[in-house]
Amino acid sequence: MAQLTLEEAKQLACSSWEQAEQFSKEELGIIMFRRLYEIDPAVQDLFWFARGMSWDQIVVEPAFKKHIVKVLDTVGFAVSMLDDLDELEPILVKLGTKHAKYKVKKQHIPAVGEALIFTFEQKLQSQFGPLHRQAWEMIYAFIGKAISQGLEQQ
Repeated sequence: MAQLTLEEAKQLACSSWEQAEQFSKEELGIIMFRRLYEIDPAVQDLFWFARGMSWDQIVVEPAFKKHIVKVLDTVGFAVSMLDDLDELEPILVKLGTKHAKYKVKKQHIPAVGEALIFTFEQKLQSQFGPLHRQAWEMIYAFIGKAISQGLEQQ
């Protein structure tokens, strides 16, 4: 498979995000965070509302629902800014700095991207092919790098 250009990756990420928006952010977030906790179980302890709880308890926790919607809102915001990466980057760095206060570490960042891509694969199924995956891997590499810079500033 040929490497996508950045412009192609942006277009594919935007189109797949538009398709994903047919689902509620809560629905997407539940899939994403369940996968995140499967990939890196230690991440669950970073969230006060999830520490020591079973998945069945977490998923009905109002603070969890609020958080997953905020995460997906942030993804949507990032997608909306893909045509201005120079403006988006400092916003993501600041987000990383904020998350450092919650003990998020640089090594957690790839798992979040993997969980996000998994969510698209689950919900969009055949509409999310190898090129979409490649696009999101490229876009999330940018997002993750910027957030990681912010984490390192603390």
